[in-house]
Amino acid sequence: MLHSQPFCADKLAGVVDSKNANDEKEVPVGSADPKRVFILGAGFSKAISDLMPIADKLGEEVANRLQLPQNLTRGSFEDWLSRLGEAQPDVSVAHNLQRQSYFEQVVEAIGEELEAKQTEVLDEKGFPLWLLKFVAVVHFWQSTLISFNYDTLVEQAAVAASLKPPNPIPGVPGSANSTISAGDVIGQMPPLPSGPSRSPYQTLRLWKLHGSLAWWWVPGDSAGTTITRWPIDSDELGATTLTQQMDLGSGTKTVPSEPQENNSERRARLLFGRSRFIAPPSGLKSSYYRNPFMGQLWQNSRQALENATEIYVVGYSMPPADTAARGLCRESIPLETKIVVVDRCPGPIVKQLKDWGFKQVEYIDDDGCVEELVERLEQERAYEVVQNLICELCSERIILDENDTSTIVVPGSQVLPQALKAWRIENSSLILSKASQDDAAAHQVDSVQEPTGEADLRASKLATLLKENSIEEIVFERDNERRRILDYKLTPYMNFDNKFTLRELWLIIPGL
Repeated sequence: MLHSQPFCADKLAGVVDSKNANDEKEVPVGSADPKRVFILGAGFSKAISDLMPIADKLGEEVANRLQLPQNLTRGSFEDWLSRLGEAQPDVSVAHNLQRQSYFEQVVEAIGEELEAKQTEVLDEKGFPLWLLKFVAVVHFWQSTLISFNYDTLVEQAAVAASLKPPNPIPGVPGSANSTISAGDVIGQMPPLPSGPSRSPYQTLRLWKLHGSLAWWWVPGDSAGTTITRWPIDSDELGATTLTQQMDLGSGTKTVPSEPQENNSERRARLLFGRSRFIAPPSGLKSSYYRNPFMGQLWQNSRQALENATEIYVVGYSMPPADTAARGLCRESIPLETKIVVVDRCPGPIVKQLKDWGFKQVEYIDDDGCVEELVERLEQERAYEVVQNLICELCSERIILDENDTSTIVVPGSQVLPQALKAWRIENSSLILSKASQDDAAAHQVDSVQEPTGEADLRASKLATLLKENSIEEIVFERDNERRRILDYKLTPYMNFDNKFTLRELWLIIPGL
């Protein structure tokens, strides 16, 4: 439940109310484009799956795995790991060296434990629908995500959602059919072991300030030149296996012509001598932050926070031991910025933010707080799409004729390439679906508009509906399942008087 001010009380500043959308002149789009930044902690990954551990639970599992002495693992994970990693005055030289060995073993075990948990999540449970919606919304907004998590669930969810770049690359064949890769999500930083990557597509940006399960380095590298990422996408690091045709008598078969190796073996070969680059959950992170690569990520995050108009702190507890992260939030966020804390127990975080002087602090609590946040963000994005469509379809640049051939298409759905044939209005939502002529009677609505079950729904008819009704979102319905339209693309062509006639309107629904 959201507490404090209504979540979308003012919706988008300057955006026209749909009740007044039937004015003849072009409708102005809001001049203020909100810059949204999301700070993600362990609670975000925990919301994806209960298998993902929070910090203290992770410390408990690692300590049990390594069979560490119980007297060394009392208290919070950050506290006891910080003490292990630094020589203590009450401990002998020999025992301090032993404790340092424990510290290094814990850091290595963190990566192994989390990778095993992540694999279990992906193999057994997969991604929840709300996560695919989340990465789609922040992709369309091109938001910044600042993560203190090591796992790669956000990057992999972006790949699973098959997100399209906003604009094809001029002169590059096939780029219109490209999809966002895990490398795009992190800005192609750090590079792949095979060398420089292509420039990243425009999409969300994920800055991982504590490192990643997919990043590797030579420990202590202050220059950062050895920091490399191992690809998450199976196609991102091209296969090198040569093949040959073997005659089997009844036909031929393609078989490898060189030795085979699995992913772990290949990683060990190409990244020999390197360890995972993950800053441990302790106060001893300076050695990880000294290199220019991590310095750039932290500076990018600071710039995003300084320019943000809305900040969402999702599942991040701001632990006292993480002084660098606390300082980043305390110093770089303007005091008037709206901050929404999304957490099952938001009280301590809200109090800390208010003690620092922040004036607009709201929170969403309860067990389903992350899903509630995504639901509200999706509603907000859907509202933006409707307002922008009104601007496009009512502008003087585009000619809409009642008898034109423009159609509405939902790419990736079962109706492609057919146009939608039925619609109705429910609770300020325009419902589009695929229906036969016999189903038309089931989609009768009031006398403001005519049922369109017998004909394709033209863009001109959609424009009329948007202008004459208080519609806040467009929804596609199939097999008793509904998905919001979160983006759209127009396919126009220019006529003789230099105006555009609409050919197709593509409504985009991620994951459908």
